[in-house]
Amino acid sequence: MTAADMRVLIVDDEPVARQRLRRLLSEIEGVQLIGECKNGRDAVAKITEDRPDLVLLDVQMPMMDGFAVLRSVPEDAMPIVIFHGVLGSLPTPLRTSQTAEKSGASAMMSRIFWSRLMPVSP
Repeated sequence: MTAADMRVLIVDDEPVARQRLRRLLSEIEGVQLIGECKNGRDAVAKITEDRPDLVLLDVQMPMMDGFAVLRSVPEDAMPIVIFHGVLGSLPTPLRTSQTAEKSGASAMMSRIFWSRLMPVSP
């Protein structure tokens, strides 16, 4: 890894999802996986302490969802955030997208189409 590598943190409560994201990231040159968190509380601590460049953040997690994670991260530690999850299972994708934008997310991607990135604002 070099100093120019993008430092990425994976946050997801599902081991299979973390494994898939880890595999996808390993195929991208210039990406350094700095860690994985399986819950929101650990994610807030890791983001605040390690200051990743990018966080792949699950929208739906028990106890503390992705939106609550972003509300809990200090502004000076806020990385680029891409929400991911099974977006079709959320109440309404549009409302979720609007909430993601207000929370500070940069984009959203569905687990069904992990290769397709959707901006949260036009």
